Amino acid sequence: MRAVLGFSPLPAFDPILPRGSRLKSIAPHTPFARPARFFGSFVAAAAVLFAVQTPAPAQSFAEPHRLADTTIVDSWQLQNGLRVVTRDIRRAPGVSVTLAFGTGSEQDPQGREGRALLLAHAAFLSAAGEFPQRSLAELEKARPLGWRIEVGRRHTRLTEVATIEQFPGVLHQFAQRLGSLTPMAPSLAAAKKGVTSQLSENYRGQLAVALSYQVRELGAPGGYDRALAYAAGKGVEAATLREIQDALVALYVPANAVLSLAGNLSGSGIEVKRAIEGEFGGIAGGTRAPETPAQPIVPGFKIVERTGIDRPFGVIGLIAPALSDTTHPSFYMHSLLVGAHLIRGWGRSEQIPSPFQYSLLDDPEMLRFYPPITPSDVDSLRIRESYNEGILALSRTAITRDEYSQLHASVVWMLGGPMNLDLRHRARTDPGVLAALS
Repeated sequence: MRAVLGFSPLPAFDPILPRGSRLKSIAPHTPFARPARFFGSFVAAAAVLFAVQTPAPAQSFAEPHRLADTTIVDSWQLQNGLRVVTRDIRRAPGVSVTLAFGTGSEQDPQGREGRALLLAHAAFLSAAGEFPQRSLAELEKARPLGWRIEVGRRHTRLTEVATIEQFPGVLHQFAQRLGSLTPMAPSLAAAKKGVTSQLSENYRGQLAVALSYQVRELGAPGGYDRALAYAAGKGVEAATLREIQDALVALYVPANAVLSLAGNLSGSGIEVKRAIEGEFGGIAGGTRAPETPAQPIVPGFKIVERTGIDRPFGVIGLIAPALSDTTHPSFYMHSLLVGAHLIRGWGRSEQIPSPFQYSLLDDPEMLRFYPPITPSDVDSLRIRESYNEGILALSRTAITRDEYSQLHASVVWMLGGPMNLDLRHRARTDPGVLAALS
């Protein structure tokens, strides 16, 4: 099979084609944070990412406030620079603890592709204080409510969902991992093995995921060769223990971090603010990492062959307005409308689970569509026409104010707003909702 990968400020497509086919294309889409374990189809809470990206010099951000969903939100900052965000959800099954850092894959040096993911695994699994190193299999048993390792382009999130009884101990362990992490050769070797496997899956494994990662790298500095380097995992294998230790000391520090808690804090039996001050307040603050300049995205395309499929696949990519652009909120809402409409029209398949993807947090620069392609489309612009026809059909559809309001209510929680009724009920039984909120 062949795949065409590309980027464009206009609708473009990055198809993967059966062997022997030919195709032109123009643009990409990618989900960047590939968690070691998924909790359904949630996007992690935007409040964490925005806190990572926004300077917060004040000692206290605001007084605790109750949202319309009855949850209570609080935020403050410790003297060492650690920013804290909490969301108390009464009757939740536990507490999700997330430690987020302002570093991601865009900081991977040339020849060290995958370093950010390796750092995350090392921080999550290495020995820390009185806690020995652990494996993912051990973590699976120790955290039955779930866990996540998520590395985006400019941030890293480490999450564990604790039962109410586990919460004080999990909070203590997170503090130890932030203050006294000691990666050693055995834990680094295990981390390398896991990261190499994950990178291979991301860039060469599941069709839709591999296509997304490949086309996103195509438009960045280094082009498609960078995607091949990630898939090979050689940059991970070449990383030394000293190199990883030094990077963790520099980047995984309170001044470069946000601690976010979501769950039944009021039912935990501890005074959360005092516990956080006691566990984290004495850790040396370190230095806040400088903002990583956004990598430029340039148009381009590439044909890639892939075995194991008998028909072509493609992706249309759109470059989104910057998050700081005043048009972005409107763009985001209308993208969701478009995506929902095209999903109904195009359907889903085993190879392409969703024909629309836009990760507001992990890759807000680009959204992607996977239009249906037939072999006859390969040498034509039919894929772009298919997208345009879908947009035209939507423009002729009546959308009521109530429908739009329901859509708004279904996503505003990601930006720190109240949960809708469905999510409120699920938060009391589904730990995946807590993981997404934290």
